[in-house]
Amino acid sequence: MLLGGWTRLLSGEDIDSIPGMAWDAQPFAPFSSGPVESEVPRGWFKPHDAQAQVQPADPDPKSVPRFVRVPKAFLAETKRNIMKELKAQGSTEYVGTGDVLMAWWLKTLYSHRSLTDQTPMHLHILRNLRGLPIFANDSPMKDPYIHNAILAIPVPPIPVSAFQTESLGALALCLRRSIMAYNTDFAGLRADLRWRCAESNRQEIVRPCPSNAECLFQTNWGAAKLEDLDFTGAVANNETRTGARVVFVYPLLCSHPTRSRRGITWAVMEDADAVWMCETRGEKDWERIRQASGVTFIDAPFM
Repeated sequence: MLLGGWTRLLSGEDIDSIPGMAWDAQPFAPFSSGPVESEVPRGWFKPHDAQAQVQPADPDPKSVPRFVRVPKAFLAETKRNIMKELKAQGSTEYVGTGDVLMAWWLKTLYSHRSLTDQTPMHLHILRNLRGLPIFANDSPMKDPYIHNAILAIPVPPIPVSAFQTESLGALALCLRRSIMAYNTDFAGLRADLRWRCAESNRQEIVRPCPSNAECLFQTNWGAAKLEDLDFTGAVANNETRTGARVVFVYPLLCSHPTRSRRGITWAVMEDADAVWMCETRGEKDWERIRQASGVTFIDAPFM
């Protein structure tokens, strides 16, 4: 929303013609009152021991961001095959391209882990709440709102070994079922929001997984269509004002990200042929992934 408004201003539009957020917008105010029904939001945990409060020594200290290019043709063919399998089983369920993309990436990321590794993996899929009918009059958010309006869909814990033993279709369907269940559980969503908005919880510390587990966050910026933004208005007056479009979306604000950047998968944009993702992991972890999965790494200096 911010970038869209910015590019329109650059192109000469009057600021009053561009929808903006009211200064006193408080769409989450109703969730600040009412009963708080749970100890933590769904998918989150309170640290119950001192060990959970301390970050262990990092055996893989160098963080490396990488971009991942996944051909659309591969995703489309894989999705068709999964849908054929579901239909042959008499199922009416479906998977989306995003489910297939994430399932493939999970299998790639953890292809080097032991087949006996039962470490629970807690997946959190970030969800934009603006379009859900949970706001005033049980409607979607009607006015522009540029502040945070995101929660995370918790996927039931999956043993790390399952990313090798389960089929791509089974993993994609697991993700789709979690998303569908979350998107229709409006009572659960409101309960999560009441916990988040309660004054009594402002200082609470919660974790995305227990201390004996691992976690991964996944977010998809596809709906923002950042690749379609028009920056023609930014071209200098003495230059030819041809269409100045986005060439690539670079989501990292630092060239040498810290450990805290790890554990987040971004699907950042699409071009005509592929979906682009970005992820930061340890240097040693990337090498193990390369050896086990067979993916090709093309290293270049980061911007």
